[in-house]
Amino acid sequence: MRYPHPSCIAIWPLFALTAVLSWSTVSCHASPAVTMTEPATASDVSGNNTFALNLHRRVATAEQGGSVISPWSLRIALAMVYAGAGGETAAQIHEALALEGKAALVHTAFNEDLQRLTGIDEIALGNRLWVQSGFDLLQPFRQTLEGQYGAPPSPVDFSVPEAARDTINSWIGDATGGRVGELIPAGVLDSRTRLVLTNAIHFEGDWELPFAVDSTSSQPFFVSAGHSTEVELMQHQGTHGYVEDDDVQFVELAYAGTDLAMQVILPKEGRNLGSIEQDLSAGRLADLQERLTAVPVSVILPRFKLADRMRADSILKTMGMQLAFDRNLADLSGIDGRKLLYLAAVLHGAFIDVNERGTEAGAASAAVINTRALRLPAQFRADRPFLFIIAERSSGMILFIGRLTDPSRLGS
Repeated sequence: MRYPHPSCIAIWPLFALTAVLSWSTVSCHASPAVTMTEPATASDVSGNNTFALNLHRRVATAEQGGSVISPWSLRIALAMVYAGAGGETAAQIHEALALEGKAALVHTAFNEDLQRLTGIDEIALGNRLWVQSGFDLLQPFRQTLEGQYGAPPSPVDFSVPEAARDTINSWIGDATGGRVGELIPAGVLDSRTRLVLTNAIHFEGDWELPFAVDSTSSQPFFVSAGHSTEVELMQHQGTHGYVEDDDVQFVELAYAGTDLAMQVILPKEGRNLGSIEQDLSAGRLADLQERLTAVPVSVILPRFKLADRMRADSILKTMGMQLAFDRNLADLSGIDGRKLLYLAAVLHGAFIDVNERGTEAGAASAAVINTRALRLPAQFRADRPFLFIIAERSSGMILFIGRLTDPSRLGS
């Protein structure tokens, strides 16, 4: 029996799970009817997952204990930046985000993602364009953000940065069920800020097959060879999508009444998680997903909570997005028609809470766009003695020279 291949996959961090085939002792449960939404295009999924895995590899190398990100949220925020980018700046963003096709097709694909995910009851999401009051946006940029991303301009005054920061952080908090607050720290916004592009996503779903609370117990979690720590391990038996090969076990835990699921990749005994992650491509993941088969599985999974915050500037630069952050070379002229804007900061926060009942997860991303500090007019106030020269400009040859020390003593 083939297991239905999910059309909308949430990418979560990799963590420990034991999945053991047990044909004689488990009870099989039929999956409830699920209203399927129109699937994303294969290229859109491939691009999203390529970006997700590239980003995860860079985040996970520095983390201790665990990590969680929503690459989809970050990609949406940066796609809105892409809507105003031009030249090589746009080309670098296109490559770093693993986008496919021309700009118009890219924004149409993101709009389809947003429309599809908005139709899922368990997901709440939103985008917003925060813009300096009185700052003129080019009409095509404004129409793209409003029409394709549902992000109409919301005027704020960045000359009062703390008030603007409170407004944006409050919106993010509300959009993530209060779980991602203070995404933008003090000092990031200032009078040079012209736009902040934000995305927020909040998911809350119950397991199709919940874990019984009384089956949870404290047991060792083996961090490495010879090193373990006590954790609360949930466990149950039921029918899940499952596949394994020489390197990994892969299980899919469905959420009730929806096309969403948690997919967990567990390295086989003796295999290293880091090497599995390095070798995991969008194609490899798609192959595992395609080969999922509904079989009885005994699942043992930690109950856990994770929350992460990061400033993604340096990571995105390593992924090829250098020009957008260069205040002298960035081309975001599609926003206002001038080449004075640059990407000043990219911020991301995410959380996940996995328990016996289900999962709650949320994330928010913010792209802060500043203008280069405009040079103030030099002040030349000749109110003290000075020297003057009349010279040939091409050669510098002096034709006249003099000084003025006391105008009151000059004759008429």
